[in-house]
Amino acid sequence: MLGKSTRIYHHGAGVAPACSSLILVVCLCLVCFAQPARADIVVDQAHPDVSPAGPAGWTSGTDGYIGEDASGKLTVDDGSELSSKIGYVGSESGSTGEVTVDGNGSTWTNASDLTVGYSGSGTLNITGGGEVSNSCGRVGRESGSEGVVTVNGDGSTWTSGGLLKVGIYGSGTLDITGGGTVSSVGGIIAECSSSTSDVTVDGAGSTWTNSGDLNIGYKGSGTLEITGGGLVSVAGTLIIDYNGNGGSFVNMTGGGMLALKGSAADLNAFLGLISGTDAIQYWNKDKVGGADWDDIDNATAGDDYTVAAGTGDLDGYTVLTAPEPATIALLSLGFAGMAVIRRRRGRLA
Repeated sequence: MLGKSTRIYHHGAGVAPACSSLILVVCLCLVCFAQPARADIVVDQAHPDVSPAGPAGWTSGTDGYIGEDASGKLTVDDGSELSSKIGYVGSESGSTGEVTVDGNGSTWTNASDLTVGYSGSGTLNITGGGEVSNSCGRVGRESGSEGVVTVNGDGSTWTSGGLLKVGIYGSGTLDITGGGTVSSVGGIIAECSSSTSDVTVDGAGSTWTNSGDLNIGYKGSGTLEITGGGLVSVAGTLIIDYNGNGGSFVNMTGGGMLALKGSAADLNAFLGLISGTDAIQYWNKDKVGGADWDDIDNATAGDDYTVAAGTGDLDGYTVLTAPEPATIALLSLGFAGMAVIRRRRGRLA
């Protein structure tokens, strides 16, 4: 740095010494303090199979591959923005791909579809307020593939402008935890007979919002588990075990909530809003042979389950809740009119 006594003379330049000193100080400040904008879209050099190269330069017209036919690992953080037309994580058989989108303002925007585990093994982590969006979302596309998506933490979101399919021919897992949110036009868990797939929604503020139908076990074996205050809402029709093979369930405990569009005064009426089978289970700590999932038909009204009309964002919905052992009032959501649950009639639609 230049001291106050520093003088610089430019003979014949016609610049006063004081002015030239000021110009030099400004230039030095710019050199010392001006840093290029950080582009924290980082390829792990131990897992470099990311194409095209230089993902920081991808655009909404780029088909992006993380783990095309080898191992690829990509991190988007510090508020960086990744763009692509179509995203593939774990594309070819034998490949492995992993993408982490972490931190507030960090985004991955796909103009079209996103597939996690196309024919290979794919992992997508959305954490710390990161955001991912796409048209259709697919997890575990082809037979033998495996896809795992985690959406964890307040502000962490995955938005699917079309269907969200967890397990098509392959194996799919979606975990929504710690206040993470997922929204989709509709959802399918375990679409084809070769798929065994599951979705977990756990923790207060953790939500999966479907503006259309949600199909759990279309032809495969699918499980939706709602625990710890998590919420799943379905504006269309909830379909459980479409094929009727007995391998698909909704499991609820610990304050888990399932909201279906429509009015239902009791459990029988609530189950009437469901197509397929009404295979909903609760955690029965007193089950003969040891604590385990048990058919809701064996639940105790008011202790194990409640049915209530939704309010606020859930106005027009009916909410089935598996409360904590001593919590049945649902005060946190302001639900009105606790309904008495009557025992269920078996139903196939």
